[in-house]
Amino acid sequence: MMKNNLSFQDKYEIFQKLKNKEKSQRQLAEDFATSKSKIQRIKAEFERRMDSGPNDSQHPEASRSHDLDNQVFEMFQRLRSKNYPLNGPTLKRIALKIANKMQYSSFKASNGWLEKFKARHQLSFKVLSGELKSANYSAVTSFKKVFDDKMKKYASSDVYNCDETSLYYRSISKKSFVSIEDNCKGIKTKKDRVTLLLCCSMIGDKKQPFIIGKYKNPRCFKNVDIKKFNVKYVHSTNAWMNQILFKNWLAEFNQEMRLENRHILLIMDNAPSHAIEEFSNIEMFYLPKNTTSLLQPLDMGIIKAFKNYYQNSLIQRLIEIEKDSIDASINDVDMLETLFLCSNAWESVTIDTIKNCFEKAFNFSGHYITENSSMELSDNVINKEIESMAKDVFEDDVEDEDEEDLHDGIQLSNIFPIMNDMKNYVMKFNVENIWDFYQFKDNILKALVKKHALGSKITHYLNK
Repeated sequence: MMKNNLSFQDKYEIFQKLKNKEKSQRQLAEDFATSKSKIQRIKAEFERRMDSGPNDSQHPEASRSHDLDNQVFEMFQRLRSKNYPLNGPTLKRIALKIANKMQYSSFKASNGWLEKFKARHQLSFKVLSGELKSANYSAVTSFKKVFDDKMKKYASSDVYNCDETSLYYRSISKKSFVSIEDNCKGIKTKKDRVTLLLCCSMIGDKKQPFIIGKYKNPRCFKNVDIKKFNVKYVHSTNAWMNQILFKNWLAEFNQEMRLENRHILLIMDNAPSHAIEEFSNIEMFYLPKNTTSLLQPLDMGIIKAFKNYYQNSLIQRLIEIEKDSIDASINDVDMLETLFLCSNAWESVTIDTIKNCFEKAFNFSGHYITENSSMELSDNVINKEIESMAKDVFEDDVEDEDEEDLHDGIQLSNIFPIMNDMKNYVMKFNVENIWDFYQFKDNILKALVKKHALGSKITHYLNK
């Protein structure tokens, strides 16, 4: 039976086999259960795209620009064939890396270049799923009047907001640039989930994340001091928040406030698990029903920023181990590493982000942050790390005759297997120091991002 709808991965594989002369068009038509004419059209389409780079032949750098365009698009195809999500900053970072290897110093990966690149190759930015929220606008005005009265009793430093959110800790972004024939295929969403309770004040004071998993003592926790991760881990049967867990968290928070001789206002939604009696130093202030998307600061972008940082770190982790498939890499992420990534992501959320979201929710300064400003805030967070680490995915695929550069690339590619070996050693013989290892690895990765030349020095040190 003939297959009419081949996936982008199938088409890319067909083109690569034709390009490398591994099989004939007739053989590929049989392998993919399609017609020979379909194979010919796929080949012609890919060749057209490879030839559709900048066409200003009078410009002295036209040839180099064309070569760069081809290499960037080839890399785009390779990464998408592995289902990696790619956005604008990532494509620009890839282009700059390739331009540096080509010694194309005058190239600037500007927004204009990106827009033209997207137009040449007919790329579009798509998301596979989404959800709309209903909001009760009529309750907002009356609530804010009550809130203004409450604010007369509390200083800004004593106004907190808490909220729960689900984190599918092995799930990656569903957004990516795709080519016109790409069927937007990603990978199946992983359902491994924890619930996080995040809490912060109006001035940016962040309480440690409260993480709820399914298991009391995951195997990876053996002999590990979880307190070093600066998170609180608890468990429930379905990994959801309940009244008992929330009451325990509130009791600890209240005790902390008592020791500091503080009385605070804690803003939260009216979830059933939040139906708790008052505490001595905490006044609970419940949001009206169906208004969290309008009034809850954590829902205005703080949780979004946290999840963006978590996603960036997770994708960096998947790229660094780079197994045969993303699925195999994701399955290696255990609860211990999840706690580490959550701790770092929450630490990365800035005070300015928190203040802006509180301002947006309650309009303290007399104006709202515009919708565009909110999106800009999120976009600034998205893919900071994957931009830097993406180079390691295609390091070996970029042709470069410079022996020194090639040697440096090989050195860099040795770091991550060594890191994994070190982790296995620590887990087996010195597990109590796993937090120190994670910090050590994180510092090395940041150093590599800041200064690529450190690669060979670090590799030499680790190989000693």
